[in-house]
Amino acid sequence: MVFNSGSIWVLKWIKEHDDRWSFILPYVALSVTLSVALSLFWLLLIIVVHVLIEWLRLKARPPTRRLVECLAQTQLDWALLLAAVCMEVYLETAAGLAGAGQFARGAGRLLGRIPGWQNSIRAIILSSDDTLQLIRLKKAPTEVIESSPRIERLPLMIFSLVFILLLIAPYLLPIDYAQASALIREAFSPFH
Repeated sequence: MVFNSGSIWVLKWIKEHDDRWSFILPYVALSVTLSVALSLFWLLLIIVVHVLIEWLRLKARPPTRRLVECLAQTQLDWALLLAAVCMEVYLETAAGLAGAGQFARGAGRLLGRIPGWQNSIRAIILSSDDTLQLIRLKKAPTEVIESSPRIERLPLMIFSLVFILLLIAPYLLPIDYAQASALIREAFSPFH
């Protein structure tokens, strides 16, 4: 198979995308901007594109192994997406209470006066993975960056905590599973 220099550059970019500013900066900007301004649907779409890039990078692996590695490489992205879903349920419920006047004192008044506070909190959480990537890229290229076991467990810890919070939401909030499900569906509407 004959490759021209453009094809070789693309293959090299795919292989090294996690260490390239040309991937990380647009990924950060699009993830935060689209998910905050529009909906979580766009964050999901960006994560799926990242998974596809990982899939192409790992083309030499058997399909099952390839899928596992793709998910492992994007596990923090998925954990943060689930965290954003959890925040949507809890913050939308709190905002609903504040709007209904049942939560109008104290924090409810304060939060009701800050436009976009929910989106700001979501943006901070969602950009944490990408911020870690930017910090890692800023290090000298000769520096060896080792992952600690604690950092490697972070996505699983986030995922577990957030999953539990979603499961117990109807016991902590004045909503049931159907209402929580409706909030999640609305959060994934492309133009929420």
